[in-house]
Amino acid sequence: MTEQAASAAEGWRARLAASRAALLRALEGVTERDFEAAFDDDRSLVVALAELAMHERAAVARVRGGESTAKVPEKPLAPQVIHDLAGARYQIERLLADSAAGDGADATLTAERVSALVDAIADRELAIAARIAARPRG
Repeated sequence: MTEQAASAAEGWRARLAASRAALLRALEGVTERDFEAAFDDDRSLVVALAELAMHERAAVARVRGGESTAKVPEKPLAPQVIHDLAGARYQIERLLADSAAGDGADATLTAERVSALVDAIADRELAIAARIAARPRG
């Protein structure tokens, strides 16, 4: 691993950690009822979070040159969706590790592609965190 690759991976991880921390802060105090309530675009918060996990998995698959079969469950439950978000983040962490290794085994993992992936994921996560924080609380 080159010093430059390690530094890039460290920066990407910091960006992702900050966006995930913002999401978790926004979810503090959210009740089971809140997860099921209408959130935006006539979908519930739990569905919006399930879509976030699905998009993260699909983005990683695309960067790796594949396709994702991830789908939003018909009736997602909050604990499973939170677990799915953790699983999607694990896939991203593995991709970052592969990218930082720089062993040339996966030519699709260019710094530009990985950086764009991290930016898209962090931006999406920060946007939903802002919408959660701004929602009316009952």
